[in-house]
Amino acid sequence: MADVRILLVGDKAVGKTSLVLALVSEEFPNIVPPKAEEITIPADITPERVPTQIVDFSMSEQTEDQLVSEIRQANVVCVVYSLIDPGSVDSVSSHWLPLLRKHRQADKPVPVVLVGNKSDASERSQLPTVLKVMNSYPEVETCIECSAKLLHNLSETFWFAQKAVLYPTFQLYRPDDKELTVQCRTALTRIFRICDLDNDGYMNDRELELFQRRCFRVPLNPQSLEEVKQAVKRRSPEGVLAQGLTLKGFLQLHQMFVQKGRHETTWAVLRRFGYDNDLRLCVRGRRLCGCRRAAQLSSAIRLGIFCLLCSIGTTAIGTAACRPTELQSLFACCPMTPAHAPNCTETNALGWITRSGFLSQWVLLTYLEPSRALELLVCLGYTYEFENPLSAVQVTRERRLDLDKRQTSRTVFLVKVMGAKKVGKTCFLQGLLGRNLQYICTLNRTQTPVSFTCAPVSVYGQERHLILEEVDHSRAEQLSPAELHECDAAALLYDITDPDSFKFIAHLYLNLLRPNKIPAVLVGTKSDQHETPQYYPLSADEFCAKYRLGIKPLKFTLSGSGVHGCLREGGRGGQLSPPERLAAQSQRLHLEAGPGSYSARWLSVLWPSDTSSLAELS
Repeated sequence: MADVRILLVGDKAVGKTSLVLALVSEEFPNIVPPKAEEITIPADITPERVPTQIVDFSMSEQTEDQLVSEIRQANVVCVVYSLIDPGSVDSVSSHWLPLLRKHRQADKPVPVVLVGNKSDASERSQLPTVLKVMNSYPEVETCIECSAKLLHNLSETFWFAQKAVLYPTFQLYRPDDKELTVQCRTALTRIFRICDLDNDGYMNDRELELFQRRCFRVPLNPQSLEEVKQAVKRRSPEGVLAQGLTLKGFLQLHQMFVQKGRHETTWAVLRRFGYDNDLRLCVRGRRLCGCRRAAQLSSAIRLGIFCLLCSIGTTAIGTAACRPTELQSLFACCPMTPAHAPNCTETNALGWITRSGFLSQWVLLTYLEPSRALELLVCLGYTYEFENPLSAVQVTRERRLDLDKRQTSRTVFLVKVMGAKKVGKTCFLQGLLGRNLQYICTLNRTQTPVSFTCAPVSVYGQERHLILEEVDHSRAEQLSPAELHECDAAALLYDITDPDSFKFIAHLYLNLLRPNKIPAVLVGTKSDQHETPQYYPLSADEFCAKYRLGIKPLKFTLSGSGVHGCLREGGRGGQLSPPERLAAQSQRLHLEAGPGSYSARWLSVLWPSDTSSLAELS
């Protein structure tokens, strides 16, 4: 927060102006004006190091409209009453607090501090009466009694006002129930799960010490740690067990902090894990300028995501795949879960996402929606280890610069798959994941549209990810140059059994891809069936030769209950190599493509037809 604006209100003659003047001059004023001028206290002399404005409101000098304006500008309101005037005490609940509620900003209650002045002239405290008022108005953060004349509790009064803004209680605690709020419990539950590094349901001593250092940057000595655990155990015997601090104990610990007036401790933890004053999870600096299609996971976070999956439980480790219930548990504290699953990445025979598929899911999400990927990573605790969430994402340079330098740092490549209706685009995408026709027939494209698939391949010993994007036939001709240049190449599919399908991609290439210098390759689908001559002046082979798209179109088929995608090079008839060469050629094409160059060598090979080759990819 940039600064704190404190507004003082109350009945006449309760000492509002005296409080302000005594704070500034450090002596009680002999002559008190009707109203003190607004003052600003520099950050370097305030306990919380925040610039603070103090505004005195005078009923005799100002109008009600001005009061309403000041209420809406204030970050906190001090309602001052006189300890020697019972009427001013009564008006706190009968007039001032209802007035503040009436004119506060929508959905944003202004924290209130009740200030009892003139304690030097009173022999009787009003705290019992004021505490009843606090229970009826949750926006009241605290109350304090002071004396402007004796300078008693003067600086403490304004410090409490600062704390009410910087560390509001009403977001954390329900005084009527004496329990943490639902939002606070949810946030702390997420934090507990992040800090439970071994995922056993307990925070052991090592994890508690790490938590202390990460949140407060100071170590926790063994004696202090034991005192904390004993304090929790006295309040909640189930909060501390032999294995460590339980979730119940963690929540109890923070409830004790709030009840003892140390809510700044709980706020320090919440803010360390990315929460704002409304307990909303925020990702600072998450705008990635112009990089929607040029974002990829950093190498460090790739390993972290793999470890994240391995930490879910023994099932995920033992089977190299993750049950849906385990994924649900993993993302329980996230407002959303990664999209594009399960039909966009690799799963096992039971439909459980594999380790390879899990990482591919993150690669795909980061490439398409980097801001959303960052939000999820923050939810899962990435900033517990790294201060800056943007370190999880590497923003690559523009493709044209890669072409100029003939080198690239990119690890993710996008191919747009286009063709007429029913040429087999969906089969082409699912073939990347080793799916067969039987599986593809189960896809409900109306309810769960699948536009992308993503899988890893190895290129000269280095991992790369290939993303295939299906472009609907009705939208292909409307693609803008910007949309076209998002991809590294285009795969143009035609059905060799349909004489009308080739002219669609020929027209698409000549009118859209070639003018925009988009590298392309032609693929004849359903190659296990008899080929029919196409209704086009040039044959597919002649078209490829004329426009330098390779010797012949590549041939693709996906048939049989146990057959993975097969891609055969036209004219050679032999089985081609596994997909490792696909990404190698894709990367090479990305660097070699230039004016007049539309090489199709990157797609000289695609998916394997045997399960052993597929296993090498996982």
